[in-house]
Amino acid sequence: MFSQTRLVLRETVSSIKTEYTTRANAQFRRSRKEENMANEVQIGRGSRGGGLLGGVYGLAFLGSAIYYIANAVSFWAGVLGFLKALVWPVFLVYKLMEFLKM
Repeated sequence: MFSQTRLVLRETVSSIKTEYTTRANAQFRRSRKEENMANEVQIGRGSRGGGLLGGVYGLAFLGSAIYYIANAVSFWAGVLGFLKALVWPVFLVYKLMEFLKM
């Protein structure tokens, strides 16, 4: 009698675990799907980079990096040239505003 009760109890616990796991997995999949849909909506709004201007900046960066590194007389001058190539628009805007006396 006691062994039958244990067997029934074990089967009941097993079925409850299976049902709980199935529900939890379904809810997890649902929440991930909703999260992915929300991310797709956010990606679709205004996050598409600079387009043509990003390409122009990239080419200008490469050109300025090559120029600064080619004209460097030491390793650290080359490193400084690379850093200058990253921020060359700052210098350009500063000189332009200085020229226009703004």
